[in-house]
Amino acid sequence: MSVDSTNPVTVRVSGDANGCIIGAARGARRPVPEEAPADLVANPWPTVDDARHQASVIAQHAQIFYGDLLHSVWLYGSRARGDNRPDSDLDVLLVRRPRRNLDPVTALGDRIERPFRDYLEEHLDGYSILFTPIQIRAASPERFETWDTMFFRSVREDGIRVL
Repeated sequence: MSVDSTNPVTVRVSGDANGCIIGAARGARRPVPEEAPADLVANPWPTVDDARHQASVIAQHAQIFYGDLLHSVWLYGSRARGDNRPDSDLDVLLVRRPRRNLDPVTALGDRIERPFRDYLEEHLDGYSILFTPIQIRAASPERFETWDTMFFRSVREDGIRVL
């Protein structure tokens, strides 16, 4: 499988008066490293189609990284519904089976998608764990299909399956 690299991730960084990143992850404030990109992008994915395209690029990488463990990939949240603000993040849900036989520390990192985010940082131009406003969550197929929580109901009703 080839990965579409013609449209790299658009990086958006903004700083406050104290030199902290704002908006990299839902109100998170982090010190701005000297190597932080200086350019600001007001709306990296202005349309639902733009957001879907970016989510599909992430899905291609997830398919390479997880292989047969990956069940589906969903774009959800305001960018999927089309009611996003310019500074809204891109919400992506990976529905996958967990990797087995991991030690407890590695298993925790795997549940929060840290290894995949590290992979994206190495393989997707413009992606930065600290600076790219993309939220990646994971769930097992069973949880996604059967759990009756507001989050899963919302993704099932409003989300866009990209893989």
